[in-house]
Amino acid sequence: MMARNRIKFDSAGFGIILRGAGTRGAVHSVASRIQASVPESSVRVMQGGYGGGRVVGFVTTNPANAEDAVLQREELESAVLGGA
Repeated sequence: MMARNRIKFDSAGFGIILRGAGTRGAVHSVASRIQASVPESSVRVMQGGYGGGRVVGFVTTNPANAEDAVLQREELESAVLGGA
């Protein structure tokens, strides 16, 4: 006879992890590494609304013209895809 194990998903516990200070710090750290690749960019970390309020991070730019927009987008893509 095979032993049966049962795993119960703890939704409240998972929510605590998603909204916790450690997660906020990790998200901010990754966003800051990406931002460092694009000096003209800024970082914002906030509590999102999806899934009960998980932490989300944004790296944004404010280009002065179309050429800057293309350059900054390419720098951001490189930072994200390169693992920043």
